[in-house]
Amino acid sequence: MRRGVAVDDQGYIFVADSGNNRIQIFHPDGTFLRAFGCWGSGDGEFKGLEGIAVMSNGNILVCDRENHRIQVF
Repeated sequence: MRRGVAVDDQGYIFVADSGNNRIQIFHPDGTFLRAFGCWGSGDGEFKGLEGIAVMSNGNILVCDRENHRIQVF
C-alpha cells in the first residue's frame, strides 16, 4: 500500500510504501533506483508510513505513524 508520494526538484520520485515499511526511490523516467527501511522502531525503521516530503535541501521527511515520529534522511 502506498501512503505518500513526493517529487524533488530534479524529478526523482519518492514513494512511502507502507505495506513494506520502506521508502522507494525512482528515477524521473520511472526506473527503480533503490529502497531503504524495514519494520521496527530504530533509526531508518518504520511502523506504518503515513506520508513523505522532500525539502529543497534534499532532506527526506517521513511520517512514521505508529512510532509517533518524523524521521529525516
